[in-house]
Amino acid sequence: TGYMQERESAEDAALRELKEETNLEGTLIMTGDPHWSNYDGTKYIIVTSLVEIDDENILKVDEGESQSHAWVTLDDERVQNKSSLVQSLRSVGVLG
Repeated sequence: TGYMQERESAEDAALRELKEETNLEGTLIMTGDPHWSNYDGTKYIIVTSLVEIDDENILKVDEGESQSHAWVTLDDERVQNKSSLVQSLRSVGVLG
């Protein structure tokens, strides 16, 4: 997750945040349609990006940015139980 900087495209923000938070780089495949999410009473616009990672072996999670990480499959209950995540994955064609 991350925020767009002034005059930054959603696509550039996705790749920048990916690098900042995980040390990973990749190629943007597509960006989904923006949608609203409500979290703790605050509304956010979510823009999901599908990125092909160059080398997942260089993953280094920034502990100041994230508490944990996990690679999950689409049928994982952590994916299926989050309606906003399911909506995001549908927007990039990952889920039907």
